[in-house]
Amino acid sequence: MLVNPRSATDEFTKYSFPSKTMEYMLSGTPVVMYKLAGIPDEYDEYLNYFDVTSKACIKDKIVEICEMSLCERGMIGNRARQFILTKSNKTQMKKFMDMMKLL
Repeated sequence: MLVNPRSATDEFTKYSFPSKTMEYMLSGTPVVMYKLAGIPDEYDEYLNYFDVTSKACIKDKIVEICEMSLCERGMIGNRARQFILTKSNKTQMKKFMDMMKLL
């Protein structure tokens, strides 16, 4: 698994989307992180979030993922990868440009 421990308590996380999140998801490996305000809700089902900000919570989530079977972890990672490949910024921009052509 890949872990991004950036806390959601900083003000700037409301206005940013960590690009490493997309890179992590593209790797096909489960991603564990905090839910940041700048991450759209559509990503939620492909990311594994820490429940609260604490060392124990981080440890518990990592253990939870590690205790999954290799197959389960592979499926989680592959779903995230497919999401990025089909819903990436290029895909979203193409949808926007197609919509603008209709105006």
